[in-house]
Amino acid sequence: MHSNVLSSKFLTQSQEQRIQAVLEGFPRFSPWGVSEWASIGDYQWTIVVGGKVPDAVLYRETDHAAVLELPRYTNLIYQNADSMFFTCANDGVPILYIVRRSQVDKFLEPVPMKKLAGSTYFPSLDRIEIISEFSDLPEVIVGHYLISNKYFIWVLNTRTGEFDHHPITWFNESSPDLGFESIELVRIDPKTNLIIGGGAHIPNFVMSADGSTLLTFVRNHIDQEMEPSSIRLVEKWTERLQKLQPSYLA
Repeated sequence: MHSNVLSSKFLTQSQEQRIQAVLEGFPRFSPWGVSEWASIGDYQWTIVVGGKVPDAVLYRETDHAAVLELPRYTNLIYQNADSMFFTCANDGVPILYIVRRSQVDKFLEPVPMKKLAGSTYFPSLDRIEIISEFSDLPEVIVGHYLISNKYFIWVLNTRTGEFDHHPITWFNESSPDLGFESIELVRIDPKTNLIIGGGAHIPNFVMSADGSTLLTFVRNHIDQEMEPSSIRLVEKWTERLQKLQPSYLA
């Protein structure tokens, strides 16, 4: 299902600027976003170059020892003084990773996060355990994943246990160039509780709260001026979807 994005009007400039600011406030995925991730205690994030795509690692400042290796395309979605919460876009299934500070404190050698005992909580999610241990975890968490070059989005309400996941139809059916165009970030907009996101060579976008429907594209702004390239990108994708689904034309 696409949506009324093809016939809806743009958001106001103030709405677009607010959504843009929210997305820019969330660092990108590893390994390229780790320099923007906040430290936890005496641990810092960095990248280790070992091939075409570098590896993201957590290291201890006291002895500079790497203690945790992240899978590629991992998003840090939340952390407090004791724990870090991640989603991974290329796991093939929706997964929520939780890494506790008490686990990494004892590491002498780097441990891949996927092999860290007790870190994988999804799809076999013990919601009661998580909420009892992490009461300040956000109520709604959203992530995306990739199966056979198709993107999916998932939404979890940590309080009720309600879970939705849907293919991102508007992107998957647009014949994207996956080596060039990709979805990199999805988050819950704190003001509207809708899903907002962005990526490479696609406009920022707004989707319904359950991830089933594209609502609109969002133009970017530089200071108080609209970014011309962003306008062209929105026009390009709107036209692209109109050709894909002409029945949605007003």
